[in-house]
Amino acid sequence: MTSTSTPPWAPDTGHARGAAVTGTDGYLIDVRAQITNGPDVFTIAGIRDTTVSPMRDRIRAAVLNSGLSWPGRTITVHLSPPGLHGCGLDLPVAVAVLTAAGTIPAGMTAPCLFVAELGLDGSLRPVRGVLPAATAAADAEPTVVIVAPDNAAEAVLAPGMSVFPCPSLRASVYRQSGWSSQQAGSAAARCS
Repeated sequence: MTSTSTPPWAPDTGHARGAAVTGTDGYLIDVRAQITNGPDVFTIAGIRDTTVSPMRDRIRAAVLNSGLSWPGRTITVHLSPPGLHGCGLDLPVAVAVLTAAGTIPAGMTAPCLFVAELGLDGSLRPVRGVLPAATAAADAEPTVVIVAPDNAAEAVLAPGMSVFPCPSLRASVYRQSGWSSQQAGSAAARCS
C-alpha cells in the first residue's frame, strides 16, 4: 500500500512573487524557499552578494520582531531569474520562508505580488518603482499587489490589480492566512 503523505525527510517549500525594476521596466521575480533539517543557516541565491547579508538580517529581525517564529533549520531561498535586484524583495522572501515554515498556508500567495522593504521592527517600508512592478504583474498571473501604505497610491495605477496596503509583515501574514480585515487591522495596531 502506498502513502500519499510527505515523508519526514522531505523539505518544506514556499513560494511568493516579487518584482525588480530596471529603468522603467518591471520584471517578476519568482521566490522559492526550502527548509530542510540541518543547522540554522539562511542562504539567498540569485542576487548580488553585497545585497544578501543586509537583506538576510532585515528579514530575520522583521520576522522575529513581528512575533512570528523563525524556523531554526537550514533555509535556502532562490530568486529567479537571477541577477535582477530590488529593495522591494524583502517582503516576498519573508513570505516564501514563512510559507515553507507553515505559518502561511500553501497556495495562499499564488495570486499575490509582494513589493516592500522590511524594517527591523517588521514594518513595511515603501520602495521605488511600484508602478512598473505592479504593471508587470498585471500582464501575468498575480492579481493582487501587497505594498507599504505609502506605495498604495502608485500601485492602484496598474490596470487590473487589487491593491492591499499593509503596515507590517504581521498584517500581511494575517491577510495571507485568511484572517478577516478586522483581525488583521487589530493585529497591525498591536504591532505598530
